[in-house]
Amino acid sequence: MSKDHPYYRAYCDHRDNARWRGSGGVPFNLTFEQWLTIWQDSGHLPNRGHGGDKYCMARNGDRGAYEVGNVKIITNRENAREGAQRDRSWRSPVSKKPAKTIEDAVKLFKSERALADACGYSQHAIWKARTNRLRQGISPKMALAIDKATKGRVKACELLPELF
Repeated sequence: MSKDHPYYRAYCDHRDNARWRGSGGVPFNLTFEQWLTIWQDSGHLPNRGHGGDKYCMARNGDRGAYEVGNVKIITNRENAREGAQRDRSWRSPVSKKPAKTIEDAVKLFKSERALADACGYSQHAIWKARTNRLRQGISPKMALAIDKATKGRVKACELLPELF
């Protein structure tokens, strides 16, 4: 029955887009019925969509999974405002530490572009990691790629000490 519902495609798009957010995606633990009930209870189902005055489903504090009890329906404008406030405060001491070791890796390769090519990433991704602009921090995959490219001179455990 749910696959024939007019909002089922919107649910699938939301679920699939969540998988691509950040490094590794955002868990999406809502069934279609739960998703639809949250929207219907909010009274904003007909007003969902793109644009500042339209509504979206957002996670509390933009943390955790999309699941019952951790989501709210707010305007896109409110969601962007919360994101901007979070982006100003997301840089923790842990995420700042790796920049030094990424800097070392860039020096070994003489440029961000050369390191990016050796690691299989874009120069822009290396720049974001180097300047602490990665929202989720350096991914384990990037840390391992830098470790391999530098032949262990910049170790994954230095980039992500909490994981390795």
